[in-house]
Amino acid sequence: MKEIHVVDEKGKIYKNAEAILTILEEYPKWKFLVKIGRLPIIKQLLPIGYKLIAANRHSLSGHGRLKD
Repeated sequence: MKEIHVVDEKGKIYKNAEAILTILEEYPKWKFLVKIGRLPIIKQLLPIGYKLIAANRHSLSGHGRLKD
């Protein structure tokens, strides 16, 4: 539950931010994000962003909030 894994048709396993990019490659509308995400400086920053979002996913989605 802490990280996402994607396995491609050849059996290669992708984790975390790379898994997200692999998923997005399958959707033509999002391929521009994959190109941006694979740029050297962005590729180095994506794991940090992924960890921040993964650690706060419940509060970001609204599922971790207390009801009034």
